Amino acid sequence: MRKFLLAGAALLLCSPSLATDTVVFSGTAYKSKKKQSIAYNETHEVTEVSGRIVKSKTTYRNSQGDIIAVLSCDYGKNTYLPDFTFEDLRSGNWEKVVVTGDKVNIQYRDNRQAEIEELTMDIDKKLSGSQGLNQFIVSNLEKAVMGDRPVTTFILPARQTTVDMILIGKKGEDGLAKVELKLQNPFLRLFAPTLELVYDQKSQNLISYYGNSNIYTDTGDKQKVLIEYDYSQASRIAAKRIKNDQIPN
Repeated sequence: MRKFLLAGAALLLCSPSLATDTVVFSGTAYKSKKKQSIAYNETHEVTEVSGRIVKSKTTYRNSQGDIIAVLSCDYGKNTYLPDFTFEDLRSGNWEKVVVTGDKVNIQYRDNRQAEIEELTMDIDKKLSGSQGLNQFIVSNLEKAVMGDRPVTTFILPARQTTVDMILIGKKGEDGLAKVELKLQNPFLRLFAPTLELVYDQKSQNLISYYGNSNIYTDTGDKQKVLIEYDYSQASRIAAKRIKNDQIPN
């Protein structure tokens, strides 16, 4: 398992010898696998320094092009568990996670009228959160395809708790790897859907995702979506690995 990044992003960016690259790509979220209706669109901005991700920003827009939510992540302290802030601009649903030393502070607000719920817990080496989950998957993709079943403890800010998730992978066609994320607890697995992802094994880009979304419907209901990613506008795609940052909370 890849070690956590302990160097601060600010120190990395101050070094003139390190190359900084910002990649922009998009995602289209469909309301079902039939792809008959679009739920929302995503724009991703990922900043890397010498090939290591340091920050990312995801902007979510409805079918009219209006911004409905924003997610910002800073991976300077911890690659799998970035500091992050998520806000749904429609309801005021809000999440914030901050890593300080060996502790992580988790804050959540259901809507603008609700009080902020807060929890501080110790950091475990298996802990991941928000789009840091994708960094965990990318780091363990080859192991999973070869038959290993890496486990991560994923933070759920809305529930002020964590769940252990197993990464299961297998080789598909045309150089693709099919990945499933399941709860480790067999009983809880009965009540939670499996997340289905497809990666390009060479570039390790996330090609598609199917599962629960961190973006609710306009009426505030949870939704399951199929997200397909488009790297045609990215500055690099096949020649160099892009660490795509989108995994819904």
